[in-house]
Amino acid sequence: MRTAERYRASRRDREPVTSPSRVTARREARSNPGAPTRSEARNQNLYNCSWIDIISPMHSINEKKKSLELRAEGYSYNYISRKLDVSKSTLSYWLKGLAFIPNKITSEAIINSQQKAISASRSDRIISLVKAREYAEQNIKNLSSREILLIGMGIYIGEGSKAYNTTRIVNSDPRIIRFALLWFKKCFGLTEENIKIRIHIYPDNDEKETLKFWMDQLKLKKDCFQTFYVDRRINKRKNRAGVLPYGTAHMSVVSKGNKDFGVLLHRKILATIDCILNTRD
Repeated sequence: MRTAERYRASRRDREPVTSPSRVTARREARSNPGAPTRSEARNQNLYNCSWIDIISPMHSINEKKKSLELRAEGYSYNYISRKLDVSKSTLSYWLKGLAFIPNKITSEAIINSQQKAISASRSDRIISLVKAREYAEQNIKNLSSREILLIGMGIYIGEGSKAYNTTRIVNSDPRIIRFALLWFKKCFGLTEENIKIRIHIYPDNDEKETLKFWMDQLKLKKDCFQTFYVDRRINKRKNRAGVLPYGTAHMSVVSKGNKDFGVLLHRKILATIDCILNTRD
């Protein structure tokens, strides 16, 4: 008896076991007699899906066919998902690799969504700018002479001349030049007679318009401006044309016989900058 039981057990061990996927497939086939076989589904190239996926109880073949039709007509995943009540992840699997050209409805929806996104971005930007402006106005009200001195030194570090014992600041932003002019007057006692400005322009700049712009911005008389320097180098890139519509202002200090405004002023500025940059905690 024991020998017979061992024989039957060994036979069971040697018998092949049908895989769960095949068992499931057979059960689905029996419950769906009209469904295509695996080979038929492969030959028909139905939605690039496996046979079990095609006959899945979650979605019908008609839904998949309809999704293909709607996509071919140029509808978006959002539209198809709402229309067929199918998740976008499922649609992505079904419609993978299918050529897509948006129709008028889809194109309008895309444009509207982009406009909404741009509008929201602009609104956020405006709010951020207002907050930044409020912060600046609360913290920067009336600058003391010392604060003006330090800010001016910072400008000179980045935009000032360090060589040839010449005190000069160069920039295309009139606000920088205007503040540097205030710095020279309040911290070193210079007057407009000690200021000379030469505007560097390009051939495409209008000299009269440029001169008027800088005079209005700096509130200086015409006597403070020297003749224009026109950069006519032929190796300048053409795509730079129009980038600086009013050129670049080179503001220099002239001593007018006062030694305090000559080489000594330049050395004072560089010495102050050296002390600032060598500051330790």
